[in-house]
Amino acid sequence: MEENIKKLFFIRNITILCLILLISGCGSKASFIEEKEDKNYANDFKFVEVADPSSGKNKKYTLISKNVPAAGRTFKDKYFKTLITRVTKRSGIRHEYSRHDPFNSDHSLIMLHFPLTGETRVYRTKLIPYEKKENLVIGLELEEPRWDSENPYLVWGFSGFKIIRLNVNNGKEEVIKDFSKDKKIKPLLENEPDLFQISMQDEGESSKDKNYWAFAIQGSNDDYRLRYLISWDRKNDKILGVYKVPKSQAAIDWVGMSTKGNWVLIGVDAENGKNLTGLTLANKELTKFHRLDYTVAHSDIGLDIEGNEVIVMQNTKTDYIDMIPLEWQTKPILNEGQSYKGGLKEFPWFVCTIILIHHMVLTAVYIFLVTIPAML
Repeated sequence: MEENIKKLFFIRNITILCLILLISGCGSKASFIEEKEDKNYANDFKFVEVADPSSGKNKKYTLISKNVPAAGRTFKDKYFKTLITRVTKRSGIRHEYSRHDPFNSDHSLIMLHFPLTGETRVYRTKLIPYEKKENLVIGLELEEPRWDSENPYLVWGFSGFKIIRLNVNNGKEEVIKDFSKDKKIKPLLENEPDLFQISMQDEGESSKDKNYWAFAIQGSNDDYRLRYLISWDRKNDKILGVYKVPKSQAAIDWVGMSTKGNWVLIGVDAENGKNLTGLTLANKELTKFHRLDYTVAHSDIGLDIEGNEVIVMQNTKTDYIDMIPLEWQTKPILNEGQSYKGGLKEFPWFVCTIILIHHMVLTAVYIFLVTIPAML
């Protein structure tokens, strides 16, 4: 079981590495693609499995020179047979971060980020390249904008201490919650006037149904460190937990909720102190904390095939991609070479395949939105 997981994610890592190396090493040439008009996968499509990831003697994939694809063209990966379409033409355009789906729920709209100006815009996906003027729907002024999981026209985001919901069709904004007026939060802001915003630090998320939220309150003092962790129940408009972050625990990378809203997750450095050390699981009351892994790394939350809440993350001690159960019983890997026995759960290969497909698609989107256009 564990070997299947290693094989599948080794394939994912090799694919990503090949894409990055080939693009960066070939200048205006991309060597991993071949033209293919058909934009659909064949019925008999299968992932290519590495025979023995740990042997060091597996098949090598040599570079094959190929011109950078034109916008709108679909290409097939020469070796792994995945289909990739370049959907933008201009350089300097990307989606915000690979954890967050840039597409709305029916894929009719996409959220594109312009790092040089800090702008985020919503475009229709009817015409390629997506950034065509006639595709533009609206520019967003919200911080950390996220699509609604069901309504294709709603975006959620932050503005100061507010959670705002925006209808991109008509531009109408609705203030869902202003925490500066909340009876538990208002005294904190009055006592510490340098506090200026709520944030999930770009990587966190609410629960999928947008009912449970976990975020930090950030101040300008102490090098803009996070000062409080907060969890909130939207349906009942209730603050569930408040945790004051001491300076010794301030090395926090991100904070957010699990998919179903059962847990608060805090991405923390290994050198942090006491309650917040490494990848940390907490209850919604923020009174109980549990270390899930040695430190925080590239990760994504989700559900396994049985509906259990998990986080998939690179393990810095083993360099494997782990699927970590969100539960108090999970034992972290704290030392190099430490066995997984009695620690992280072993998951069926098809669960990892689902995660693998998700990350390969997001990686391909990032490369064709950002890396290739930047070379033109």
